[in-house]
Amino acid sequence: MDPEVLKQLAKGAVPVGAALAVVFALLWRGTSTDKPADRWRVALGVLAAAAGYLLTHHFVFDPITLPPGQAFQTIPLVVTFAAVVLVVGMFVPGGTLVATVIAALSGAAMSMMVLARRTGWSDLPWLELGTFAGLTAMSMLAISWYSSRRPAAASGVLLLGFAAGGSQLLVLSMSSLKHGQVAGVSAAVAGAVVAASLLAMRASLGGLWALLVLIVAVAMEQGWRYGGGSGSAPLRSVLLASAVLPLAAVAHAMLPEKLIGVKRYALEIAIAALPMLVALGFAGYEFAKQQSE
Repeated sequence: MDPEVLKQLAKGAVPVGAALAVVFALLWRGTSTDKPADRWRVALGVLAAAAGYLLTHHFVFDPITLPPGQAFQTIPLVVTFAAVVLVVGMFVPGGTLVATVIAALSGAAMSMMVLARRTGWSDLPWLELGTFAGLTAMSMLAISWYSSRRPAAASGVLLLGFAAGGSQLLVLSMSSLKHGQVAGVSAAVAGAVVAASLLAMRASLGGLWALLVLIVAVAMEQGWRYGGGSGSAPLRSVLLASAVLPLAAVAHAMLPEKLIGVKRYALEIAIAALPMLVALGFAGYEFAKQQSE
């Protein structure tokens, strides 16, 4: 294999692998965020995941530039700010809800500042930005609420499917490989947490899940706005993907109480996956159609 290819693979694998190892080591033991020491371990897991993303972004995607000159260069700032806010929220009574909303708004705020440089403040697409912020906040709050009521493995499988599906939509529907790789980082971290949860972990990981959702959401918003997708396909993909996590929360609340255990978790995840499967079906069909033309 070409040494340059190996070098590029190593650049991508090492930072993500190191972050996954740290997250796994912090979270694999049985934990409960009701205990201060375990809350710190989960908080460090959030920061480790953020650090892994930042290193991957810098060495694989695009060197981190301050101040950012392009929309893609704002993602590290969003991840850093959101990780700090979410960690602080874990240690402030009642702060989780506020921290999650603030973190969700950070993605829209960064998009707003980048667009304002091009169009001016008066011509900003306020409705689009507000819709994006609302959908992101809804998904982040939904996974935080769901994860507080479900085992880490169930929440992890749900988020793994969300991030992996979002990654595929970015490539197929929005023709944005780079943003698809960004979403793939979230999928990798979710996979590590699922592996840890299969051992003994019992932590409530709302902060970590919220951060991973934000990464996927920002990637999808940028893929929709700047990617090479055509027609209504990118917007349809964003809307369908945005329904996944809230639908899981709704399924949890609406399913009969007599349905318990693994069967209930599996049904909740299956119901939540329906919009993503529809989106992937449309995206795959349209991609195959384009390739045949």
